[in-house]
Amino acid sequence: MANLYVRKAGSDSNNGSTAALAKLTIGSAVTAASAGDNVYVGAGVYKEAISAAAKQINIIGDITGASTGDAGEVILSGLNATDDGFGANFTHDLSSGGSLQNLIFSDWYTNTGTSLIYCNTPSNAFSVTDCKFVNIMFGTGLQVFVFNWNSGTGALTLKRCGFYNCWQYGNNNFAVVRIWDGASATKPVIENVEVAFCGVAQNNTSATVFGFRLLTGSAGTWSIKNCSVHDCSWFDYASNGSATIAFSIEGSFMPSAYNCSVYNILSYNFATNYGFKADNSCTAYNCNVFNTKSAGSGTNTAYSTITNSGGVAKSPYPLPPVALFSRFSPLAGAGNATGASDDIFGNPRPAYGNTNGSIGTVEATFNNVQRDTVAPDAGTYDLRVNPPQYFKRTFQIPVTASTARTVTVKIRIDGTWPAGSRPKVTLSGQGMTLSIATKNSTTGSYEQLSVSGTPSTTGLATLTIEAHATNTDADMHVDTIALS
Repeated sequence: MANLYVRKAGSDSNNGSTAALAKLTIGSAVTAASAGDNVYVGAGVYKEAISAAAKQINIIGDITGASTGDAGEVILSGLNATDDGFGANFTHDLSSGGSLQNLIFSDWYTNTGTSLIYCNTPSNAFSVTDCKFVNIMFGTGLQVFVFNWNSGTGALTLKRCGFYNCWQYGNNNFAVVRIWDGASATKPVIENVEVAFCGVAQNNTSATVFGFRLLTGSAGTWSIKNCSVHDCSWFDYASNGSATIAFSIEGSFMPSAYNCSVYNILSYNFATNYGFKADNSCTAYNCNVFNTKSAGSGTNTAYSTITNSGGVAKSPYPLPPVALFSRFSPLAGAGNATGASDDIFGNPRPAYGNTNGSIGTVEATFNNVQRDTVAPDAGTYDLRVNPPQYFKRTFQIPVTASTARTVTVKIRIDGTWPAGSRPKVTLSGQGMTLSIATKNSTTGSYEQLSVSGTPSTTGLATLTIEAHATNTDADMHVDTIALS
């Protein structure tokens, strides 16, 4: 397994093996990747279609900057180079498995595609976690889905994801999320998923519209928890559409759903309408439906109750709606940014090793920086950081054009430090090639890290010390910074 890196400051002529040699496009990194590889993507807007049908890889938005140095939103947008951000088709085919993490799919439009994320008969595990799908539009004449897992035998995980403002303007069936498990022995995990502000505007007497459509083809236990469909409208502007079902779980072998909600739904001119429809062996525990209405020539068929065909609804007490905005902890504040240079909190996103801007309030929230007298490398004090979650500090280093500069830093770690989270030191600026040194895995003693470079201009270069361990017992000591 290898790591590849993508940054807006990169180049597709690079091999992508380090942040300094990052590629410019995700597609180039996907082409270079092999099964099991991780592709870390730095902040920015990437207007490209990605096909990873023959790859079992992980595409990870580096929203904290821990891997690429570029913190902020990672947005995959439509193909059009103009400001509207819309493209002509979707090719996000990930049928070989892998994962998508910390990504925002925004501003996609198609008259020819059928799904934004399409996994057709996948045989390998696939997961989508901490992702958002925003402003997804489909044109006429298509049976379309935003997320479509079709008859796979691999394991599916869909967690902490939101689907917002996804619309179909067409004449066919539509579902925001469609999952058909086929004959998989490992059943899907669908938890903390929100569908909101979505809808259709169409004219088709046979069309059926879904927010969630979950289908099973074989026995087994799914995990369906804390999901919601709300503030959506299904509108047939001329004929009588067939049916709308905000939340549908169906098939011969259907598990239990827990703490799911449907509310604030309007259906117009559809013949039959269901808020929460659970077929056969499903049991709905503590699920609720309210404020769902139909109008026009449609009928309000059990629209404000949980409708079961052989299943059982067990809701011993009413629950509030499941609103999941607070559950997007890795993407907290996502959507506030308005430009490619903004971070996830709407602040100017810092360049690698730069001090302007903020990589997020997590820096101020989690840093516990102390003077420490327990184990200094030299003198009376060292700098102790515990815990070092998202710790990042920069120092200005004077440099002279064409004169090599070396900086050494002593760092000690104790406790648990997963790979990729250990402290690193970087030196950059004034035309120097980015120099990076990472602490080894040894605990209980200081290691001297050295970074160096030759600047092309005279001025102030930037020394950065950072660490990203989230373990509560992780402890870091910094001492003896020396220049030569």
